[in-house]
Amino acid sequence: MINDIISDSLTRIRNAGMRKLETTKLLHSKVVEALVGIFQAKGYIESFNVIEED
Repeated sequence: MINDIISDSLTRIRNAGMRKLETTKLLHSKVVEALVGIFQAKGYIESFNVIEED
């Protein structure tokens, strides 16, 4: 279980950027989705999708 989903998401994004990965997976929450939306609006990331998994 991850206690701090925001710092986990930021770390995953930072690590993906350092490795020059085109995609990465984040755990979903409304806060993370809003944060990633802000990153997209500011040009830090190109795009994001929410994919529902069973």
